[in-house]
Amino acid sequence: MTRALAVSLALAAGPPAAAAAEIVVTAEPTAAVPTEIREEIRSALTSRLSATKAALVEVRLTSRSAELRVDGRTADVAISDWSAEAATRVVVVRAVDLATPPPPVSALDDELPRAHAIADTAADVNATSDVLALAPTLTADDSSVAYGAAVSFARRRGRLVFGVDGRWTHARRTNDNAPWIVTDDAVPVALFGGWSWARLEVIAGPVLAYERLALPAQGTSNGLRGGGTAALRWFERLGHGWSWVAGAGLDVYTERRTLAAGMSTYATPYVTAYLSMGIAFGSAR
Repeated sequence: MTRALAVSLALAAGPPAAAAAEIVVTAEPTAAVPTEIREEIRSALTSRLSATKAALVEVRLTSRSAELRVDGRTADVAISDWSAEAATRVVVVRAVDLATPPPPVSALDDELPRAHAIADTAADVNATSDVLALAPTLTADDSSVAYGAAVSFARRRGRLVFGVDGRWTHARRTNDNAPWIVTDDAVPVALFGGWSWARLEVIAGPVLAYERLALPAQGTSNGLRGGGTAALRWFERLGHGWSWVAGAGLDVYTERRTLAAGMSTYATPYVTAYLSMGIAFGSAR
């Protein structure tokens, strides 16, 4: 009878409760994340994950994102403004999604992941940050390859980005009909606007370039020419506000700069392509 009673009591009690998940919430030393935000995230995760089988939940907060790891599964959540009401909710929902078994495949066709929908809302609307980037550049056109450097200042507000980009390039141009080599120094300056999402920027705008073609003992040709530019830039976070940045772009001009030397004429191209890779520093406002 005693053994039967014990079995009956065990069945009535139901399955044993799942062990509480260990939740670790940290922030970069330089991240502008208030302490109360960390406590809100920890408290919400403790409550929401009590019914799941998650064992270890790690949340690392930076100035512009939350890096999540739930039992080995990882995700990054872009957060432009930690003071926004939706910021904490986005992080918690994404962590719960990682801790929850995926739905049946048939259900995926009928609804979008909740975290992605929320991430497109007010968390990114009012945040502002400044980014300064420095990079060596490589420029190519139909007649030469040039080296140089670039400096860029951008302001991000939510997903919008706008700023100014300045470059210097130095090329050596030849002509099949003449033995001389002409130096071509250019300083294009562009005002740009565009769109950013997570680590990617897409930008475009007008460009104005000062160029100087020079041939020793023959003369120079210098002046301004205008056009347009478009580029893609990718930022890879290093921490403490620093990032690697890589970019690729295209300048299109409305005219050429020419220099006549004897019977030959040297000219700058209408279209130039450039690559850059350097370092950037960003700070929230």
